[in-house]
Formats: sequence, C-alpha cells, structure tokens
Amino acid sequence: MKRVILLSAICLSFLTTTLFTSCDKESSNSNLDNPELVGKPYFTVLLKDSAYVRDDVKAQLTNKGALSIVVSKLGKEEKDVLQINLLKFQEGSFPTNVNVAIYLYGEEIDEHFDMATSQDPERPEWKSGMVKINRINKEAKVIDGTFKIEMLPNTLNINHLDNFTIEGEFGNLPYERATSNTSGSFLYTLVDGEPLKDLEINTIHNSDTNQITFNAFNPSYRNQNLKLQFPVDIQLGDYTYEDFSVSYTSLYGVKYFSNNEDSALNGSYLKIDKIEDVFQENKTFKRYYGRFDFKLREDRGTHVLQMTEGEFVARVEIQKPEQPPVIEL
Repeated sequence: MKRVILLSAICLSFLTTTLFTSCDKESSNSNLDNPELVGKPYFTVLLKDSAYVRDDVKAQLTNKGALSIVVSKLGKEEKDVLQINLLKFQEGSFPTNVNVAIYLYGEEIDEHFDMATSQDPERPEWKSGMVKINRINKEAKVIDGTFKIEMLPNTLNINHLDNFTIEGEFGNLPYERATSNTSGSFLYTLVDGEPLKDLEINTIHNSDTNQITFNAFNPSYRNQNLKLQFPVDIQLGDYTYEDFSVSYTSLYGVKYFSNNEDSALNGSYLKIDKIEDVFQENKTFKRYYGRFDFKLREDRGTHVLQMTEGEFVARVEIQKPEQPPVIEL
C-alpha cells in the first residue's frame, strides 16, 4: 500500500502490471488499420547489462494530450518501475530533461523508496536523453519508437547513488485514452485543429424515439456544446450523416450543423468500434466506443468547421418504454 501511495505522489498514475516473457519480436506492419493485424506488440529494455522484453505494455493519453508509458517488474528482483512521460502526443524527438522519466526502485528501506529521474535540478537545461516516437497509427491505435535516457539518483536516495543508462525500443505498442469523466463517458476531438477541452458529458436514451443523445458541454461557457445523436440499436461499422446527426455551438455562440445533402460536408463519418452491455443495480446500461471526423456547416454563414481525430465513449442508461396504464373494468 505504501508503494502505491508513493507511485501516485510522483505521478505514476498509469501503473500497468506486466509479465516477463522471453518471446522474440515479431515482424510487424504498423501501417495496417486493424489492431489485430498490425503485429504483436513489444517493448524492450536494456538496463545494466540485463535485457527485458514485454508484450503487454500499454500507453495512456491524458485528456490534455500527454502520453505516459509504464513498465514494471524491472531490476534484479523485478520490483522496479519505469515511467516515460511525454508532454505531447505526436511523432518526433522529445528531450528527457523536459519530458521527465522516472525510475522507482521497488525495495523498501525504512518506509523509503529510492528513485531516479531524467532531470538534473542543478542543470535543468542539460539533455539527459531522448525519446523518439517514430510512427503513430491512429487507426489501429499503436505507436513505434525508441528511447535512451541517463537517469540520475534522487538526492534523498539511501542505496542507489549512481547514474545509469536505460534504453530500448517499442513497436505496435497500443495506446488508449484515460477516461476520467465521472459519468463514465469521454470525448476528445480537434476543432479546426485545436483541442476541445474541459467538457462535461451527459448521455441520454429517449425510449420514445429510441435515440441516444451524447451531449458534451463546457460548464464555464454554457454556449459551447457538442451534441451527437444516433440510434440505440446502432451496430459496429462506419456511418454517414444519413444515419446520425451532429450539432455544435462554439464559445461565441456560433451554431454549426450536419447536413446529409451538403456536398461540402462529404467525408464525415462516425465509426462504432465496440458496444458493451452493462447490468448494474437492476439497471441496464450500454457503452458505445467510437471515432469520428465531422464537417459542419455554419448555421448562418459559409464557414465549414472541421472536427478531426475524434474519439468518444458514451455510457448511457437504457430506459424502458412507458407502459400504458391498466384500466380495470
């Protein structure tokens, strides 16, 4: 329990339990769209003359677009943990004095855990290493990359007082977005290239129309609102504006709408990747996982707004149709 608390304190909130495996890296193609076809994921670590290979590491994205990769069961006793943090999720090179990596030693010494980081507090501009994201496959949701980092011991360490280098590579590494919304729903998208931020989500099932309404709004700016509507019995697959509708109101109150007959909006789509049925406390819920790209026409103007790289999770309670009252004769 103490170790979990310490992990939280140093931002190891995405701890993933991984198992050691001796499997070799499998030939792969991260350009494929289907996650099941891109090849086997792998994550290799070279540390102090020891090599580790993992095949069940996952990366996580925060709502603000930061990336975190956690690898556990490292070191002689397989109790150590490495966390790689990137402030942006994009292809490129990231110096680790800014994108700080953390290495936590697993053995406890008088309620104390030693640790090392990639940042030198006395030389914050010194580049301790680099993490490279070579490829992002946003369709299959996997990434490829490499890293080489010099780790520096914390000044409070008791046993581990030496610098060391840790390096490795990863391929077909799956990533997922952290869903922190208390409703169990989630939304991420770019609006004309800028992230849509700080939204609360309310999802409703109308038993009369059998429609799901996914409503994302900004509690600080009541004007801003995104509304997506689709049938409750929608199946896995790709859909056009013939099958669903979208409306968006900007921070400044400008309204935008979908229109199946507007050729300028062609290419808009909604993709349903997964549907789950959840039964809880005598209630029935559905959880829809999907992606989208939308083009929306300004209500009283010519501007076509673009929503790209959209991802969502809609958790909704399924309402039973109201039964007509029984009239006793």
